Amino acid sequence: MIDELEENGYLFPCDYSEEVENIIWGLSQLKNYSLIESYTDDFEADDDDDAEAFVHKLNSTLKGACICMIDIDSDSYELIIVSLDVYKKISAIAKNNGYSIITL
Repeated sequence: MIDELEENGYLFPCDYSEEVENIIWGLSQLKNYSLIESYTDDFEADDDDDAEAFVHKLNSTLKGACICMIDIDSDSYELIIVSLDVYKKISAIAKNNGYSIITL
């Protein structure tokens, strides 16, 4: 699933120590970036933030969408952008199958 999402432009993998500007760039390459684009234009990020802190801060400003991490038991973050409705559905499906998709 991870490979399919990435190959089709819906997942950005990043390291926990990835620089904020690289995370923003990676998210901007996703096909559904339009869900959060208007929030990232004026977003003030702290360059000292790690990936988790940055995504958490950005998520707190979003309305109707969120950036999620697909947990694959790794120190990398497999990031996707989804609407809140989709998040509720996929996180429940993942949980029922022994996995997790979480917001940061």
